[in-house]
Amino acid sequence: ERDQPIVEMMKVLGLTPGAVIDPDSIDPDFRRGLVRAAAPAAPVVNITVAAVPAAPTAPTFTVVDPTCAISTGTINITSAVAGLEFSLDGGAYAAYPAGGYTGVGSGNHTLQARTAAGCTSPVVNVTVAAAPASPAAPTYTVVDPTCATPGSITITSATAGLEFSLDGGAYAAYPAGGYTGLGSGAHTLQARNAAGCTSGIVNVTV
Repeated sequence: ERDQPIVEMMKVLGLTPGAVIDPDSIDPDFRRGLVRAAAPAAPVVNITVAAVPAAPTAPTFTVVDPTCAISTGTINITSAVAGLEFSLDGGAYAAYPAGGYTGVGSGNHTLQARTAAGCTSPVVNVTVAAAPASPAAPTYTVVDPTCATPGSITITSATAGLEFSLDGGAYAAYPAGGYTGLGSGAHTLQARNAAGCTSGIVNVTV
């Protein structure tokens, strides 16, 4: 049985059928060649290697900075979020929250996206501005009324870049010469800066 390939090859070469050949008398290299030639070819197996999973692109975002009324910021992702999880400041990956990342403190933060395959995006740096400061409560002097003139209030603290409200009225620049023509009684003063932050209310009595 081990010599069947040789017998088949003999037939192909026109050798006399039934001839007795000692296989061991054949050159080993030649014999191995005959065996390989007579042996059936191995079937071809197709193997497909999947493509390397793609990493997500770095997330894009917008920032809502703190205001006078809300001391923390918000980070909103503006790029695609479907099928991705995100990590804020190196924390655990999770689905993007509805409404974005709220209550974020001022300073530097990081964002990173991750696919279901575990591939991560480049880390994105995000800066949330500091909350605007409220102005100090204004200081003042009072000139009380006399027989000839009504009272007046003069602000003695800084007025540049500020607006003021007298008695809850509209905010406006501090008037040259102060607030004049005031009647006797209780009054209020409040300062507001360009960011819209207001000082504490100051009670003034004329």
